[in-house]
Amino acid sequence: MAGQHNKIINAAVKKILAPEGLFRVGSSRRWIDDNGYFVIQVEFQPSAYNRGSYLNVGISFLWEASEGLNETLAFNIGYP
Repeated sequence: MAGQHNKIINAAVKKILAPEGLFRVGSSRRWIDDNGYFVIQVEFQPSAYNRGSYLNVGISFLWEASEGLNETLAFNIGYP
């Protein structure tokens, strides 16, 4: 069933977010909008209790260069 959910999510995201410049991170359910000094993240989190998905949107500011990108790329400001 997860494969079917992924296909539905990917089709909707390609139609709505991709034209806005967001790109997918690998084969994950995370999409990124790189704006240079900040990154907007859109994530479709699977629900363990129900059918469907949670939509998480957040922003990461990239002006802190003391850490690697993997430690910096987090939801600094954002909500489900």
